[in-house]
Amino acid sequence: MSTAAATAMHTIKLVVIGASGVGKTSLRGQYISGRFSSGYRATIGADFIAKTLSHPTKPEQNVTLQIWDTAGQERFSSLSTAFFRGADAVILVFDVYQEQSLEALKKWWAEFCVGVPLSEADLLEHPCFVVGNKIDITEGRRHDEQIPLSAVHNFLTELIPSQVTPSPTVLTIPPSHPIHVHKSPSINIQPRVSPPDSTRQQSLDKPRSVPKTLNSKFNTVSSINTTNSVYLTPSSSVFTDSFHTARSTPEPSTSAASASASTPVLRTASAPRQRRLTAVSTGSASSGSAVTITPSLFAREQQENASGTHSANGSPNTTPEDDSLDLHDPHSTSASRPPPPPERGPSLHFTSAKTGEGVSELFEHVAARVLRKMEYEEYFEARRLHYREASGVETIRLGSDSGTQLKSIERIKKGCFLFFSLFKVALSAAVASHPVKRFNIDVVNVKLAPDGFRRSTVVANGQFPGPVITANKGDTLRVTVNNKLTDSTMRRSTAMNFDGIFFQTVNAYDEAEPFINSCPIAPNDSFTYEIPLGKQTGTFWYHSELSVQYVDGLRGPLIVYDPEDPNRSLYDVDNESTIVTLSDWWQNSTLPLMAGYAATGIVPVSDSGLVNGAGRFNGGPAVPWSVINVISGKRYRLRVINSSARNVFTVSVDSHNLTIIEADGEATQPHTVQKIEMFAGQRYSVVLKANQPIANYWFNAPFVGGSPARNLNQNATLSRAIIRYKGAPIADPTGPMTLGPDDGALIEADLRPMNPTPVSDPDITINMDLEVVAGKAIWNVNGVSFLHESVPTLERVMAGASEPSDFNTTENVFILPANKTVEIVFPPTDDDDAHPLHLHGNNFQVIKSMSSPVENTVNPIRRDTVAVGGSGTTVRITTDNAGPWMFHCHIFWHKEAGLATVLLVDPATVQATVKPSKAWEALCPAYNALPAELQ
Repeated sequence: MSTAAATAMHTIKLVVIGASGVGKTSLRGQYISGRFSSGYRATIGADFIAKTLSHPTKPEQNVTLQIWDTAGQERFSSLSTAFFRGADAVILVFDVYQEQSLEALKKWWAEFCVGVPLSEADLLEHPCFVVGNKIDITEGRRHDEQIPLSAVHNFLTELIPSQVTPSPTVLTIPPSHPIHVHKSPSINIQPRVSPPDSTRQQSLDKPRSVPKTLNSKFNTVSSINTTNSVYLTPSSSVFTDSFHTARSTPEPSTSAASASASTPVLRTASAPRQRRLTAVSTGSASSGSAVTITPSLFAREQQENASGTHSANGSPNTTPEDDSLDLHDPHSTSASRPPPPPERGPSLHFTSAKTGEGVSELFEHVAARVLRKMEYEEYFEARRLHYREASGVETIRLGSDSGTQLKSIERIKKGCFLFFSLFKVALSAAVASHPVKRFNIDVVNVKLAPDGFRRSTVVANGQFPGPVITANKGDTLRVTVNNKLTDSTMRRSTAMNFDGIFFQTVNAYDEAEPFINSCPIAPNDSFTYEIPLGKQTGTFWYHSELSVQYVDGLRGPLIVYDPEDPNRSLYDVDNESTIVTLSDWWQNSTLPLMAGYAATGIVPVSDSGLVNGAGRFNGGPAVPWSVINVISGKRYRLRVINSSARNVFTVSVDSHNLTIIEADGEATQPHTVQKIEMFAGQRYSVVLKANQPIANYWFNAPFVGGSPARNLNQNATLSRAIIRYKGAPIADPTGPMTLGPDDGALIEADLRPMNPTPVSDPDITINMDLEVVAGKAIWNVNGVSFLHESVPTLERVMAGASEPSDFNTTENVFILPANKTVEIVFPPTDDDDAHPLHLHGNNFQVIKSMSSPVENTVNPIRRDTVAVGGSGTTVRITTDNAGPWMFHCHIFWHKEAGLATVLLVDPATVQATVKPSKAWEALCPAYNALPAELQ
């Protein structure tokens, strides 16, 4: 099994606001699909479309531009403002013939600043674009009806209060640094130092006849105050020149800046550049736009000329074309030189949504400016980590014309401005941080035949089981899931859960339980899960949490190694070769299987069982068995994961004992058995000693899961693998498969934790009765069959929901106070099947196992998945992790039929703590906009 590779990517949230009828939706439609329609209906709340672009300097990466079109009508404004939070940029749109639309932007801007939110220190840095639209409309309008440019000047000036000045940090570019004024082929912008004539009135002329010279405050660059300067950029060359010139211009030194304090530098447009077709856009059903390929200005440029580029001051530019930051090499040239500073203040554009003039330039200028800002901020955070000295003094490497400077910062005091605040956070992280490990998972449809029958699947990175995700104790995982599903006969959206990993309150939104903590990932979309592992170690796994999708194959192992494992002396080998996954397998896909279950109430019976992705069925081909290679005399830690959706596997190895040292991520005292019954979702680490004669031995994993008479393909004894000693022949074991004596089977109640935690008396006791409605695919907990709402529970809690009356009865929400011991009792059942109950967000002490008649209140095992049934089961949970956490049956057919509840722990702390990412906020709008067949 191979470890998934990491791929970084950027997502930009752009909000478009303004009064109703100014053309916001038309602008977006023109950019996404290259079409204009006069039949758009009024937007209600917000509408969301994403467009994927190539990164301008890292062509192997994509940039997702999320364009949020908000309602302009007053009665919808309260709905629109809810979508401002976390926006990376804003476009303020007005109609060049309606002065009231410009006036209305004052209100929209104020609400945007509150909704994001933006502090005064943020106002200059936050990318803001003011757009005068409808420059093409002249019929029936007089020239003097256009908004005077003086009114636009005044509005731009009022956007940024005069008292707001650049943050006084080491990152501030000296005010005397020359700013490049770019000339457009359609608008001639002349630099001017003297103030404008206050008595002069200018108007916005007809299309393509904007004044040849605009001697006005907003397009004049002054060396005295650059903070309110803006760029009038309605043409393509302005965007490409401003972005790439800035990247190729060396960082100014103080002396160089002073020398040019009084002389603005004119940078004319360069010759037309080669462009590639790189922009791929996807539109929602509401936009009516199909996937299109359009020429993008937002593409990596060809080399400017054979002799190399020059900086604005005429000196040769030796900066490589690719200035990407190499975070792995702190001494590399690109890592030592900071990227150019981002633009500041608002930018002014003029567009025609109808003809398309200036539209692409506008949106791509937005993307470029935001990316520069991101690169700038990320660079300095990264440098803080790389140049941490042994003495604890943090250093930052800054580049300039005169060379590289090292500036030490011993402490960061309260009251520092934006970037010093960022550095303080980075410093704290550097002192006590652990590595961040990135993994990239492409969820795809491929045809596979793990048991010999070829069928379409849903898998990670084209393989089954999925690639192994590995980390060490204390690491942080960043797992980017890219939804590339295309098979119309299967679910097209997805959601990735990391079983057994306890997401904390602060990032409860990264828990992928659909409609509890988040929404699914739409087709052609991506989401990055941030997973701080903390003190958790052991054996875990990941799988789709959307409906029963993981039955189609989306599952794989996740291992967190503990360098200080208390059982480390018991084994010699622990690596990817000793991971063992057990899976049930159906030869039909889940949609028809689920339809059959809904019609009959009979859970589908699997065709086969798989060990490490290989198995056989009655009458099927002789698929090669998986092989686990061992060397005589070595001791192997086998990490066994039951990743099934129904089947219970019984694990044994012919002629070998198994010593259990871990259960569900909790270290146990060594306990030797001959076979282990494993329910869906459970994991065990066992030590196998290779102390038998050199030969081949069966690794046995027969299963139960419904009546074999309902599926004649099933043969439970064909679920097996081979333990092959080095030197043994390449052949199947010669002896028959033996399952071991019953008196050698694991009794769960015999397990003891390596590090027991005190058992507290319960503060709250909850009885949970499980029952099925005869003949129907309906399961109840205390008489309620779980049904989720379309708005995630977490989102509603963040908005104030905290009482039982705030939730529907069918959501089965149990609201629990903080830091209490809650005992949950599952009474004995008449059901022949045991139900593996799995808890998200925490684990529990197993006070009474279903196989034991007595309780253990001294040193019970902790785990996150326990079998419920038989004589009853009792667990105790400590409510020390605020959030909405699903508690459900891991027979996913039963979960889908309603066998689930939500434990909502301490909603007040959730409301005060959880601050979702902008990417999370985009999930639900994107998913809800999908037609049913894409969900």
